[in-house]
Amino acid sequence: MRLGEHMIRLRKMKGISQEMLAESSRLSLRTVQRIEKGSTSPRLYTIKAIAGALGVPVAELSAMPDADTGNLAKIRLINLSALLVLAFPLGNLVFPAALAYRYKALPAVRTAAKKVIGFQVAWTLLSLVSLPLVYLAGYLWTGSLVSGRVPNFVLGYVALLLVNVILTLRTAVQLAREQADIYAFLPEFL
Repeated sequence: MRLGEHMIRLRKMKGISQEMLAESSRLSLRTVQRIEKGSTSPRLYTIKAIAGALGVPVAELSAMPDADTGNLAKIRLINLSALLVLAFPLGNLVFPAALAYRYKALPAVRTAAKKVIGFQVAWTLLSLVSLPLVYLAGYLWTGSLVSGRVPNFVLGYVALLLVNVILTLRTAVQLAREQADIYAFLPEFL
């Protein structure tokens, strides 16, 4: 069952109109209508507000009910393709973007792909900014450009790669549990 259909069912069971749901959740009527129609995927804040207004647990609304098994497999593939950064420079951007383009007609996949690519863009920018700083800090700290036999920037890049791998695998676990709030700590900027 899609999220919108589930919302309609819960709302009608409680005898609440769309206007009343919008008012009690402090959302616009248009937002409620779009979610019920299935033309938008709500953010976690919106799901929390609706769940509170309907008096149901957030978990009941935050699962991805509109994403069938095929969509979840595509979302998992897009997310895990970011691990190709371990083999190809910028593979964390190129491969997820290519897969997202391939599945752009599927709204649930498109929404999740934006979150995955948004995280990978943020990680790449952070890497580009922080690696020269790690290099400089290592030089200022030790007076040398290498720590032992390994250049400081290599150690910094390996640490950043480890963060990316851990967060990508954490997201894969969330997707396996059908949780929609992947990369919820990042604002949507794509």
